[in-house]
Amino acid sequence: MGRYPPYRCKESKGLEADERHSIPALLDCVSFNGPFRFMLDPTARDVNSEWLFDVGAPLAPPPGVKKFIQAYCYDVIAPLEIEQDPPSYYRKKLCATLSDEIFFSLRLSDDWYEEVVKVLPLVGPHVQMCIWKSWTGAWTTSHRMHEAERLDCLFGCRSCTDTFTHYLFCPVLWHTVGEALQMVLPYDIAERLCVRAPSVSSLRGLALAFQGYHYIKSLRLYESDRERGNFCATETAMVQALRAYKVRF
Repeated sequence: MGRYPPYRCKESKGLEADERHSIPALLDCVSFNGPFRFMLDPTARDVNSEWLFDVGAPLAPPPGVKKFIQAYCYDVIAPLEIEQDPPSYYRKKLCATLSDEIFFSLRLSDDWYEEVVKVLPLVGPHVQMCIWKSWTGAWTTSHRMHEAERLDCLFGCRSCTDTFTHYLFCPVLWHTVGEALQMVLPYDIAERLCVRAPSVSSLRGLALAFQGYHYIKSLRLYESDRERGNFCATETAMVQALRAYKVRF
C-alpha cells in the first residue's frame, strides 16, 4: 500500500470525510473515533463480543466458542457497512469512477438500482462481486494504482490507455468475452455496466470482462517486452482463460 501516493498522504485533501482513503479510516477504527465511536458505549455493543474490549483479559474467545477473533471483530463493525441509501451510494461511486462525459451519458433512471437488484439473485456471488467492484472502480489498472509504468491498452488498441473507461469500449475485450459466453453482448455502455436493462447475460458479460482483464494484467508481471507486443497470443490466452472462468458463473 505504501508505494502508492494516496496512501502516503496523512489526509486526502479535496475529499469528503466518508471518502478518505484506507489509512485514516484504519486509524479511526483502532482509536474508536469517527463512525467507530459508538464502540465506546457498552450498551451499544454485542454482549457476546464484550471480551474484545477488556484490555486486561487475554485476546481469545471465551471457552467453548469456535468462532475466530476476526469473525467477532467483523460482527462488531458490520453495522457500519450497512449502506442506508445504496442507489445514491453507487451513483456517487459511478460518477467518481467514470469521466463526466461517460457518467452523464448513462442517464440513470430513478429506479435503475431496483432493476439491477431484481436480476442479481439470478447469478452467483462471484458475478455479483465483479459487478460491485466495477461500479466502485476496483479494476486494478496501472493508472488507477499509480504504477511506475503506466501501460497502454493490454489488448493492443492504439493510442488507448490502461484505464477502466477505455475498457468499457475496448472492442477486443468485449468481442473475446462474447465469444466465451457464445452470445452478442450490448454495445451501449449503460447496458455493459448493467445500469440499464440489466439481464443475466449483461451481468455475466461484465463479470467476465472484469475477470479476463485481471487475468491478462497478472500475466504482464512475467512477460518480456517482446511477449507484451504479441497481442494475438494475449487474445488466445484470454479466450482459454475465459472458457475456464465461465463455469464459475
